Parts: sequence; structure tokens; C-alpha cells
Amino acid sequence: MLARTTRILREETGSEVVYVYVFGGGIPHLHVHLAPHRENDALSSQMVRGEIREEKMPSGITRFVSAEFPALPEHHLRSIGLRVGQRLAGRG
Repeated sequence: MLARTTRILREETGSEVVYVYVFGGGIPHLHVHLAPHRENDALSSQMVRGEIREEKMPSGITRFVSAEFPALPEHHLRSIGLRVGQRLAGRG
């Protein structure tokens, strides 16, 4: 499933690779982030490149973002997510 999803993410985003970050501290579980990456974007081997800013979300979670690389517009991210979901469901 990870291989299929990363292939679709590469195709839908035009990324060169997809980093797979695996977390599981605190509560035993599998928590995976798939992060499409292109040269000179905000991602690096430390996950986010440059000065990191913490943002508290309304849900209470803290989001870590690069101060040097603005986030992509939400409508763009939602569009990619919808296309990836459709392809994973076999409808795209």
C-alpha cells in the first residue's frame, strides 16, 4: 500500500521522491507521513528545512512549518488529496 500510494503521490504532485516518516512514540501505533519532495523545497533529512515555526491549530495540535517556505494553498492540497484518494479507490 505504501509503494502504491507513494507512486500515485509522485505522479499527482510531480515530485521526485516521497519521504516516508514513521512515528509511534507515546502510544503503540503506526503513524506514517508521506511527504512528496522536489529539489529546493522545504523538506530535508531533518523533515523541514530552514527556520521552523510552531503553529497551534484549533484542534489543539501543534503544526511545524518552515518560515522560509510558505504553505501551498489549501484548495491546491485538497485537490491533490481528492485525486490521490480517487486513484487509490480505483476511480481515477
